[in-house]
Amino acid sequence: DGDVDLATYTLFKNQSTQGEWLAVQAIGNVSSNRAAIGATVRAYAENLVLTRHVQGGSGQGCQDSQSLHFGIGFLTEIDALEVDFPGGGTVRYEGPFSSQQKVWLYEDGNTKSGWTP
Repeated sequence: DGDVDLATYTLFKNQSTQGEWLAVQAIGNVSSNRAAIGATVRAYAENLVLTRHVQGGSGQGCQDSQSLHFGIGFLTEIDALEVDFPGGGTVRYEGPFSSQQKVWLYEDGNTKSGWTP
């Protein structure tokens, strides 16, 4: 349903009223690692700047999702996305990007949308 749930040894389903969202996956394909672990992603929407970090794991055998979730409330699009890749470069992707989809941001400046690259 697009909202973020929590799975540990039990599933905790998010029952809140659904707002708009955008899922983002950064892909290193120039000088960064393919999973873009260590990247910082910023989403710009109206007067908001939302920041997420791509992490590889949180310890104890856990693997964090490298798909980043941006909850944007009542907004229906993101104006621009920006990624600081761990290889040292910053890439800006001009939108608009419609909500309720997944966007793939490649280090070479290309983008794709959909659930698979």
